[in-house]
Amino acid sequence: MCCGSSLNETMEFRSQVFDPRQWFAADRLQTARAALLAVTCLLALATGCEPRRVAVTGSVQLDGRPVNEAIIVFVPLQAQAKKTGGVIADGKYQLSSDIGLLPGTYRVEIVDDPPHTAASNTAMRRPFPQHYSAHSPLRATVAASAANAKFDFVIKLVPDTR
Repeated sequence: MCCGSSLNETMEFRSQVFDPRQWFAADRLQTARAALLAVTCLLALATGCEPRRVAVTGSVQLDGRPVNEAIIVFVPLQAQAKKTGGVIADGKYQLSSDIGLLPGTYRVEIVDDPPHTAASNTAMRRPFPQHYSAHSPLRATVAASAANAKFDFVIKLVPDTR
């Protein structure tokens, strides 16, 4: 009888130690906690990694006179970024922080708006130099720490070839 009671006590102890229902419930709870923690960390990283856009202002002069009826476009030299731009009116342009520039270096293109044609040739308008469009030498760099940026461009109808 001594042996029998010992065997019963051992079986009772084993059933208390390993109850599969409790083990699986605890495992699911740990898995759910780990998944929640992982999702929280990913969301925090995803929202914190996006650099903020910088408001940009400036002026554009052509041969010493304010440019009018033109568009300024900032084309990123980094492959991941998108180009953005705005209208130049009375020699000035402005991009709010909603559509502004991300930190980085940009090629600056300035083009007629509407495009200059022989029919639109008036004494008030001069054709805008083509070398300031797709292959423009103009550059602008926005620092990551900048709250806003100002870029003024003074360009010539016929660029210096030096």
